[in-house]
Amino acid sequence: MPHLNELHEKLAGEGLTVIGVTSEGEGPTQKWIADNGAKYGYAYDKGSAFSRACGVTGIPSSVLVDATGKVVYVGSPGGITEEMAREAAKGALKTPLYELPKEFAKVSSLVGKDDLAGAIKEAQALAAKPNLADTANAVALGLKSMVAGTVMQADDLGTRGDWLGAQRSYERVIKSAKGMEEEVAAKGKLEELKANEAAMKEIKLQKSLEKILAMPSTKAKDKEAMLAALTSFATKNDGSFAAGVAKAKASALRKP
Repeated sequence: MPHLNELHEKLAGEGLTVIGVTSEGEGPTQKWIADNGAKYGYAYDKGSAFSRACGVTGIPSSVLVDATGKVVYVGSPGGITEEMAREAAKGALKTPLYELPKEFAKVSSLVGKDDLAGAIKEAQALAAKPNLADTANAVALGLKSMVAGTVMQADDLGTRGDWLGAQRSYERVIKSAKGMEEEVAAKGKLEELKANEAAMKEIKLQKSLEKILAMPSTKAKDKEAMLAALTSFATKNDGSFAAGVAKAKASALRKP
């Protein structure tokens, strides 16, 4: 797609990575790539498990994930603007881990395990080697920004009423940033959240909504069942953050 090609070429140096995902077989995929001149990488999503996890309800769709791992957009590929992509890329590593020298294999492995504190220590150790110093320092700085950005993202989610998102982000920081000051901060914020009765009530609603969103939605009858459940949920819990999400999802399902 020309739009995604353009974003890929323009923002790759700022940390944006574009990956095409398909549930089609190799033959149709290769033909599509050739016909459309796609210049970015691609992957196969057999069974559409990844698409469902991201909340994709139609094809074609694009999913924009920010540097903290949060899905910030799901919808038409043309709906992702350059400004949105730049904002999502803030705090991301400028060079993808898979393009780093082989000496960074352990760093990549630790990031894959969400052990950001360990990855930062490994990158700092590599910085002692003159030929790797610049790259290692840049990677360490980028990973630190990811940790700090996750805490800031959690704070922002709570401000907007997405308490389940905030809770999970704080829990992720506690797990991935052991020994860092952000771990201490996240623990304190999580305790405050647990003492907030309104927030805990909203979290229960959001978890109930997740069960609805996990319903099958590939067939017409499945979509109708989900739409009915979403409409009922939104009416029953009107005024809550979860109800707003349910209304938005229902609206998306109604579109052709």
